[in-house]
Amino acid sequence: MGRRLRVSHVAVGKQLLALTPLLERTPQGWRAIDPRKCADRFLGEYPGARGLATYWTATSGISAQAQRAEEIAREQEAPIAFSGDIAADNYAPWRRPTRALGYVAAMPDLEPYGFAQVRAADATLELRIPQDPTILPMSRAVAPTGRMFADPLVTAWDLSRTRGGDVPDAVAQLTSRAIEEWLWS
Repeated sequence: MGRRLRVSHVAVGKQLLALTPLLERTPQGWRAIDPRKCADRFLGEYPGARGLATYWTATSGISAQAQRAEEIAREQEAPIAFSGDIAADNYAPWRRPTRALGYVAAMPDLEPYGFAQVRAADATLELRIPQDPTILPMSRAVAPTGRMFADPLVTAWDLSRTRGGDVPDAVAQLTSRAIEEWLWS
């Protein structure tokens, strides 16, 4: 997995050491002993993707904005991996998306295509170049073809920072879905 995520052997070794009580070595490789505890630890300790962000809005609905931004980004060779509401709706539909969050390696220019750059509070679309180097490679591993989504736990973390009375339930649904994923074994 480290190679697929383009993470060094040293970085993987450091993480394995820190996670030893939650992991076990099997003949097939490392395996999570208790995926729920791993997920809870991640959600409690992950510092977030951080990085440079731009904020956008357009007159169309959230799903249409995400689709259009994805098309524009692909044309500009800056593919988007969606997270937050849009990705959560893909993994475990629980709430109606109110904002799109996309991770990119390079910032696409959306202004010529009907998007307006706005303050964070007014945005319906956030694009971020993440400092976390695993987000985009993991997105490709989770969905090697078609629309890319951040892995379910990053999506749950991002979703937990949005507004709405249904956020805790949506995060719980997404976390339950995440622990069913292949990444635990």
